[in-house]
Amino acid sequence: KKLEFMERKKSEEASIDNLRGPFMFIGLLFIGSLVLASFSYTAEIEREGNDKGDQKVAEIDFVQEEKQEETPPPETPPQVDVPPPPQEEIVEKENTEKEPEVQVVIAPPDIPKGR
Repeated sequence: KKLEFMERKKSEEASIDNLRGPFMFIGLLFIGSLVLASFSYTAEIEREGNDKGDQKVAEIDFVQEEKQEETPPPETPPQVDVPPPPQEEIVEKENTEKEPEVQVVIAPPDIPKGR
């Protein structure tokens, strides 16, 4: 007996598989427009007295720098003479100690006798 596949209960008209491509296109269009809008959005600063309409007027406020009174440099602390550290005599001696002799004892391995 051959295996029979299940019958399709939906009609071709009711299937939404045909609309998969257009929905994908609409979604990509929506996401692309959001990305474009987010990169091109700029917030404008409202200016007071903007009666000129579309004509741009440069409003520049000149601020004069106020000179601060020059503060005198800090007083230098008095110099204190520090005596040099005492010099120690370094005595070099030859090494007179003998190196200990190293004795290496190798034990023979345990070999089991034949079976």
